[in-house]
Amino acid sequence: MKKVVVIVWLIFVCSCSATQPQMQNKLPELELAKGFVVNDCNGYNLARAAFKLPDTYQSQILAQDYLACSLTPNIRFQQDIASQVLTTIFNSSKPTDLPLSINPQLTRSNVFANSGFELDGNQLQFQAKAQRIEIIYKGQITPIKHLLWVKDRIDAGNYVAFYPVWGILQNDGRISFSPVYASGY
Repeated sequence: MKKVVVIVWLIFVCSCSATQPQMQNKLPELELAKGFVVNDCNGYNLARAAFKLPDTYQSQILAQDYLACSLTPNIRFQQDIASQVLTTIFNSSKPTDLPLSINPQLTRSNVFANSGFELDGNQLQFQAKAQRIEIIYKGQITPIKHLLWVKDRIDAGNYVAFYPVWGILQNDGRISFSPVYASGY
């Protein structure tokens, strides 16, 4: 296990000289599991392949600054595709397929449309008292793979979660979800 951590760390350190200037912009320092500290998109993207974010309020708040790290140079945004993907998610995907704060209040069979979400422009929104969830369409990577950002907040109790997610078009026309990073959401 130590060899794997050392190899991942060496790859992480050696590759911090990125070819994309926007990926080198300094961000607030963020400590990941195993004590790895990152402060730019290159380091974050490499480290998230192996390490999760600590489950702390501060780490989750800082994760919002790192959402832009999931934007790839080949991402394309088209309004008609955004509307189509979000409408499909709204009508046929289940909120319980994502780690959302609202899930304990839902049954597994609920889709977004009957779970209190609204389709609003390029996002799905849920708002109740001090709770707000946004699922924002960011763009298309391939004809079946789309990038979404999830922002989930509960003011009472200081809960926040910010993470990118892949929306994958399935053969049956539904959209399933998977984490952008190998280490999870």
